[in-house]
Amino acid sequence: MLRAAVRFTRNEADAEDVVQEGLQKAFLHLEQFEGHSSFSTWLTRIAINEALMWLRRRGSAVEIPIEPSSPENGATQSLDFPDSGLNPEDSCVQQEQKEILSAALNELTPGRRRAIELRELGELSTKEMLA
Repeated sequence: MLRAAVRFTRNEADAEDVVQEGLQKAFLHLEQFEGHSSFSTWLTRIAINEALMWLRRRGSAVEIPIEPSSPENGATQSLDFPDSGLNPEDSCVQQEQKEILSAALNELTPGRRRAIELRELGELSTKEMLA
């Protein structure tokens, strides 16, 4: 249970809290164990569910340790950074929007195009543009 919880929390102290909550829930709902799987599988699933709920409660604030992991300091987590890039669909939509905007700008007269570039892309106010 602890190993499964550490994979989600990436912190042994938080994983221990998750396991404790999981064991409490398992004890309270012990009569719901039907025996279709092994008892350890049932407990591990409870720990995973608790870890997922912990992540939801915690939100997107994920701490990633800076120090390298080693057996001496007890840290076993890796520095896996979440992918913050766009997914393929959003990337395609963003590219399509750029192409549409570029085509529309190319149809404007040079003076109007420059005004829009200064105002929107240069983030200048109207007063700054006229100065």
